Amino acid sequence: MICIMDELSRADGIEDVDNVRILHISSNPIVLKEVGSLLLSSGFLSYAVQRDDVPMEQIILLKPDLILFDIDYPSSLSIVEEILSREPNIPLIIISSLQKGNELLTVKALKMGVSIYVQPKAIQDTLIRAVKSMLSLQGWENDAPSISVLTEESEPLLIGDETDEGLLVKNVSIPWFALSKELRRNPEFLFKIPWRRLEELVAGAYVGDGWARVVLTPRSGDKGRDVIVSGSPGGDTIQIVDQVKAYAKGNNVSADEVRALIGVLHPDNNSSKGFVTTTSSFAPGVYSDKIIQSFVPNRLELIDGEKLRACLSKINRKKKGNEGRS
Repeated sequence: MICIMDELSRADGIEDVDNVRILHISSNPIVLKEVGSLLLSSGFLSYAVQRDDVPMEQIILLKPDLILFDIDYPSSLSIVEEILSREPNIPLIIISSLQKGNELLTVKALKMGVSIYVQPKAIQDTLIRAVKSMLSLQGWENDAPSISVLTEESEPLLIGDETDEGLLVKNVSIPWFALSKELRRNPEFLFKIPWRRLEELVAGAYVGDGWARVVLTPRSGDKGRDVIVSGSPGGDTIQIVDQVKAYAKGNNVSADEVRALIGVLHPDNNSSKGFVTTTSSFAPGVYSDKIIQSFVPNRLELIDGEKLRACLSKINRKKKGNEGRS
């Protein structure tokens, strides 16, 4: 059964909201009502489908601009797969809790090509932003903040014990995949990531690349080291430090800033190499500085935004291949 909700006023930041069609599929009538009210309060016309088996013909007939889908049981994946197969150009946002059993379903759905996910506990704060973000990628005008994986509620890392240097990173979680996926879809998204989220993204990349020990240092008092890693994928016992800089587009890292990391390396007898990773680029003076270049590439490596995106894409493919063989 399809329940068509009444149209309301224009949603802030979205042009022609009256023409935006959002389809919400759920087996839970309470969630359908809550999400429907939330969308309605922002001026979106939504269609609610309450059934476990949704005929694709119904979806095609509606021609939605965006689909919201609750994923809470194994058979949900078959519906997700069919939607993505038959309507690959329609953005698909899943609403999923991270309770035991659901996390694996959510990871599989993201790998299938789902756009992003929203946690039910954060739905009031994040759903409308997620909807506006995905609509903007489809060409609708939108000045809304970026997707829910930027919020404090969505932690991209699974944290272990606390050490003298910071927090041990055990593994990446679903928001890390969502961040990486959004970067592949929209390279400019890199400039919207807050500095702490960027550090977490980089730390997760080391985990995904196979480093044995990854430490995320504190928000303050990190002594110029944002991420500390050791135990390379090749089995070497070397330790490296990474200084991560979330800079706006066009705001390049200066030679003085790079030399500051070299200053960190000198007294640190445990670290063999340093990385400076930035969302932006490096100033021309970095490449002509004789002191800096004497450290490159054996003791110092410079990772700009383009290299960072390429690295994340490579690690995603590697991680997906490893999981496919397990």
